[in-house]
Amino acid sequence: LSISLMAHNIPEGFAVAVSTMSGHWVGLTVCIAVALHNIPEGLSLAVATYDATKSRWKATLVPTVTGLAEPFGALFAVFVLKAKVTEELVSQLLVSVAGVMCCIALSELIPEACSTRCWKTSAAGFSVGILVMHLTHRAIELASESE
Repeated sequence: LSISLMAHNIPEGFAVAVSTMSGHWVGLTVCIAVALHNIPEGLSLAVATYDATKSRWKATLVPTVTGLAEPFGALFAVFVLKAKVTEELVSQLLVSVAGVMCCIALSELIPEACSTRCWKTSAAGFSVGILVMHLTHRAIELASESE
């Protein structure tokens, strides 16, 4: 699980760095989205690790190490690919990352939520996620308009 999350976090760091290169507000939006998404991800990994090992230390260490893959992805984007980053490449990469996230949601998250048969809770979580992202995007748009 932790290896797959590390592999998942590298492109997230890459997406934050590349989107920031394309524009500060785009970068801020992606950064906030990724940060909000990482909270439940880290908590679920910590709980699973604690459940498996009964060690608080390991339950803290494993999410921390997997989370450090994100800055690695960002540093890779900044130092290795910065000269090659164009507006078209940024657009293609952001669409690719969005596609990967949609595939993960459709193939793993939604079936898992359905398997719980907690329809109201699943719908509420889905709705709250949409609302939080919409409000975050709107707040950043308003802040960028005021400059």
